[in-house]
Amino acid sequence: MTPQQRTAVRAVRLHADADGRIGPATDLATAECLAGQAAAGARVHLHTAAFTGPLTEWAHTLGRGAPGGVVLAADAPARPLADLLADRLTGCPAVVCGPDGLAGALARVTGASPAPGASPYAARVLTPAQAGLAGVRARAEDTLADLELLARRATRPTEVALRPVSAGDGTWAPEGDLVAGLGGLADRLARARLVPRPRLSPAELTPAAAEALAAAGITRATLAATARAGEEHRLRAAFSAASAAGLTCAVEFTVPGVGGESGRRPDALGAAAEQVARLLRACPDAVPDASAALLAALAARAAFAGVPPHAAAAAELRRHRRTLRAFAHRALVGGYGATAISAGAHDLWWEHSEPVAAHAGWAADVVAAGGTVLTPAEGAGTVAHAPAVPADAAGPVRGYAEADPREPGPGVLLIRTEADRDALLADADAARRRGALPARLFDPAPMLAGLCRLGREGCPAERGRRLYVDPRGRVRGGPHGPVLGKVGEPLEELRAALRERPTTGCACRPPGWEPTSPRPWLDRVLDAARSVAALRAADARGEHPAPAPARSGGDGTLAVSGLGGALGHTAAPAPRWPAGLVLLRDGGAHLLHHGPSGTWASLPAPLAELVEVHLDLGPAAADHLARHHAMSAEAAAAALERAAAALARLTPSPMHATTPDTSSTDGGDQP
Repeated sequence: MTPQQRTAVRAVRLHADADGRIGPATDLATAECLAGQAAAGARVHLHTAAFTGPLTEWAHTLGRGAPGGVVLAADAPARPLADLLADRLTGCPAVVCGPDGLAGALARVTGASPAPGASPYAARVLTPAQAGLAGVRARAEDTLADLELLARRATRPTEVALRPVSAGDGTWAPEGDLVAGLGGLADRLARARLVPRPRLSPAELTPAAAEALAAAGITRATLAATARAGEEHRLRAAFSAASAAGLTCAVEFTVPGVGGESGRRPDALGAAAEQVARLLRACPDAVPDASAALLAALAARAAFAGVPPHAAAAAELRRHRRTLRAFAHRALVGGYGATAISAGAHDLWWEHSEPVAAHAGWAADVVAAGGTVLTPAEGAGTVAHAPAVPADAAGPVRGYAEADPREPGPGVLLIRTEADRDALLADADAARRRGALPARLFDPAPMLAGLCRLGREGCPAERGRRLYVDPRGRVRGGPHGPVLGKVGEPLEELRAALRERPTTGCACRPPGWEPTSPRPWLDRVLDAARSVAALRAADARGEHPAPAPARSGGDGTLAVSGLGGALGHTAAPAPRWPAGLVLLRDGGAHLLHHGPSGTWASLPAPLAELVEVHLDLGPAAADHLARHHAMSAEAAAAALERAAAALARLTPSPMHATTPDTSSTDGGDQP
């Protein structure tokens, strides 16, 4: 078979990240397998770009251009997804294999025997820009040739890992010829802003090896540690050798002997947690090469006991928990903003009596890449390409009416039923009429979800951004919302059912709700609730946007413009202000908050009153100032212009107080 007749093959290395999301990886071993085929005359391509849309879109992307075959290499967590993806590929054969079986799978598809030792950079399987992710193989002459090639093509500073020849040991010993060659390339690499970074085990970084690396111009190395008995002593010895030679070392560690994601033995986890704790006490900056689920299991067994809070593993676990909270918050509350409607749903909220894993294929065809599957309980792992996030990752989910009115506690308060709606509207009425700040509405601990059911914009189910599966397997826009179909039906049919519904401003409002009296001011009250909650949360963190002296005046209470009347004038407050804009008085401090950007501005009291008059009275503001503050028409107009200019000068620098320039304000012109 001639090179022109060789089959064009597209390969993908599917890998699960720390948060459980599965996607293409830029993997050196995979690229080397394809480079061997390219050197033998086969036409190959490594797909490393992130996928978009649901799994059917992934298949369309891989099948574009009608390749002669697609090879999907997947590790164990990604194997079910690879099988689903192979089923959806039409028009070309698809082969699924493990990482170790990739070379054989490629040879069977192309019919070519791979050329050994081929460079993925020379074969153009990888670009120089990907060297920072993939690295190069630490193999004497091949390594030097790759580094020379990268130095010629480099366009930006890049740190290049020197990876071991054998993927099994994860490290390489500093060979004399390679180290000497690196020394000869040191000046050229420096000019190209390439920084080679060898990866060694702690036992291999002896004083002699450290001196040899330093003499070759190496300044940084990665120590690949293993959480096992005595590793902390080996790390200390390696650090000592590195320090004496002037090397800077980072540490990554793996946790052996704990089994797969679904088959971990408690006894193995307990022993591993003890070894991890010893390693982290010796090296708190060690970065775990482990999933967040494994870190959580180890933390539950005191792996972080006695470890400083800033330890990298503990910080990674905190990051993962924040990520889960953000995923859950998005699926429950929405917050999609102006993001485009994707080919798949952004989120899938699963409360079906059957496990979501039993319908993984349908979920993969519904949820877009980057989406989330919200599940009732923890432990579901990854569903196809999306992580399964427990709904209580953001705290317990309760109906608004179920929460204690005085101490609602953390979590999510959801407008599910008419009772929830009526309870929230009663709290909003009390705030509007009397200036009360009911805890359920104004406390920073709980988050509110389902506000679109009150007529607010931004429904999470709009045009199928979020779908909800009820306990009977029916698909809705939200809990108790209109039924759109059932599990197993194509996404486009569900969205078509959504489009056929009469437009109500909300795609997940339950049918048959009794109408309520109009409340044109409701948005202003809800914006005020967000601002009060944000202010209290900032104060609890010691980040109050107004200085303490400014807050010492007044009666010490918190008041909000528009709740119980205006703060500085006697006219009726306007029912609406610009979206997200709220004026508060905390003691003697006046604060203007823009919720969408998180901006706080501390205003002098006279300017705050001008801003309030300007926003509340609009065209009638100048007449109000002339009649109630004895201003001439010209002076009133000038004062309002300064108020408008102060509003325009506010910049979206989240959670930082800014003070508008009032140096040109004449006190005689102010109310």
